[in-house]
Amino acid sequence: MTCPRPASRTGLLLTAEQFQSLAQRGLSGGLMGKAFGSIRQGSVEATEHARGRQAGVKVCQPAVVDVGAVRTRLGFTQARFAARFGLSVAALRHCERRDRNPQGAARVLLNLTDRDPQEARRALS
Repeated sequence: MTCPRPASRTGLLLTAEQFQSLAQRGLSGGLMGKAFGSIRQGSVEATEHARGRQAGVKVCQPAVVDVGAVRTRLGFTQARFAARFGLSVAALRHCERRDRNPQGAARVLLNLTDRDPQEARRALS
């Protein structure tokens, strides 16, 4: 059995136009209709967000952290800090110079560490 190939380079099986066409034809009624309506609403919100509009989308972005200041407050060398946080010393240097900003879970962990460095130090030891 082979898997169907995506209809576009984005990896989506339906284009936005195909999806809207299905929605307009109305897969209504019952549990499937409710699920489709929810998926459709999510698709509309995601499209609007991608276009720069905040249509029903709530974006949570943790604050940017001064990685060098956090490391200094912990009293860790660059090598020790990098090892404890699971990154290379080179990546840490980029963050400290602000060439790069940590994203996702790394940013959340750094925010927690910034708020309570002593607890983080105990957890990372």
